[in-house]
Amino acid sequence: MSSRTTNMTQGNPTALILRSSCALVLPLFIGEWGIYTAGIISWFGAAVLLAISCNRRLRKFSQPIT
Repeated sequence: MSSRTTNMTQGNPTALILRSSCALVLPLFIGEWGIYTAGIISWFGAAVLLAISCNRRLRKFSQPIT
């Protein structure tokens, strides 16, 4: 594993899990392009999960304290 890949996934376990699962599953369906797209899909998936998490947190904090 290169140092660039290590640095990219160091603080983001979601991206690492998505990248690993994509790299194992996608080549079965689309061949080598599954490996090429695994990084893109993992970052997109991590961004979606982050957006959902931030939205929930913001809604929780925007409620009035009673």
